[in-house]
Amino acid sequence: MNKRMTNWLLIAVVIMGINTATAWAKDTFYYIGYGLIQVVDGETDAIVADIPVNGWLRETDFSADGKFLYVTAKRHLIHRIDLAEKRVVGTIDVSGDGWDRFIFGFDLAPDGKTAYVNLLSRRTRKGEAVVGAPVLAQIDLEDGRILRSIEVPWGSASLVSVKNATNIDRKSTRLNSSH
Repeated sequence: MNKRMTNWLLIAVVIMGINTATAWAKDTFYYIGYGLIQVVDGETDAIVADIPVNGWLRETDFSADGKFLYVTAKRHLIHRIDLAEKRVVGTIDVSGDGWDRFIFGFDLAPDGKTAYVNLLSRRTRKGEAVVGAPVLAQIDLEDGRILRSIEVPWGSASLVSVKNATNIDRKSTRLNSSH
């Protein structure tokens, strides 16, 4: 083998080695439980952090830049977790205007400032329970305001988003139904 061919092979091996190292990036897992998110190092299987959070945790979504994890809790809270600091940096409550609202499905909007949620609502009027129609709503993640909403059919609460016509992400919770 001539010297020029040896040099090219050496360069190819170095490039392949760099690409292989990149492919073996460290995995991190987030165990979502009651009042706690445990951060698990996928390489060592060690719990590297515990993030205390208020309530039973449900749906989750990552910000587009991967810096934040959004977690719904108690069916009406949305916590914003800073993944570098491993702590809750913000919490909003979607209940308001006299309504108790319950989240069944959560999807962070691409802008990172809003999210889409399936909501069931209830309140009391003159001692009687009033149940609002289920809605798909876009909410402001700074203050929990509903920016817009549309009524959706009763039954199975499921939120499916299609991003860039290729990525399908299904967020759902099956509600009791007779069929």
